[in-house]
Amino acid sequence: KELLKRKADIAICLDGDADRVVLIDEKGITLSGEEILYIIANHYVKKKLLKKGSTIVSNEIANYGFEESLKKIGIKLLRVKVGDKNIIEAINKNGYLLGGEPSGHIICRDLVSTGDGTIAALKVISSLLILEKDPEDILRNYTKMPQININVEVKNKDVLSDSDIQKKIKEVESDLTVGRVLVRPSGTESKIRVMVESDDEITATKYAKDIATMFKK
Repeated sequence: KELLKRKADIAICLDGDADRVVLIDEKGITLSGEEILYIIANHYVKKKLLKKGSTIVSNEIANYGFEESLKKIGIKLLRVKVGDKNIIEAINKNGYLLGGEPSGHIICRDLVSTGDGTIAALKVISSLLILEKDPEDILRNYTKMPQININVEVKNKDVLSDSDIQKKIKEVESDLTVGRVLVRPSGTESKIRVMVESDDEITATKYAKDIATMFKK
């Protein structure tokens, strides 16, 4: 509301300790971590900081469409487990230049060694100036796949190893012609997180609910 009222070009939204950032473009459209990474990656490709075939890092819940959009500009995606410490570890271990999570933890290793929301925001602004494009123009070649997430409360997260549940997950994976399934225990709560991606939102929703129902039973 404030951005539109002031007719600003961009809004920078930081969390409490400012290690995460979400941006809002001039039309009021939210840019999460994946969009931010994609814009910076385009900048790095243009400036040849990233060459064709280079790799950037994100986590296992990053959208499949993000990975496919990176391929179109010649960039590979390495997925690691959720948590910015895992992103940083992969970057340092392999000497990668860029990584981040959908939640807005962005690491630009040419500037800082950890997630810094302000640095990431400034890097996006500089990328837009260097590319001489608005976010909408850059993201025209970026397509997110419908992703359905359901969190199921459980008494014991070990239920994930139940044979009937594992069978159901494998059935859904084999039925999906495009997309993927990720079912994982929460690291902080007594919950199982169910994620299904598909090129069709109705299909993704159905399969996510089917798997979630198994846990509820």
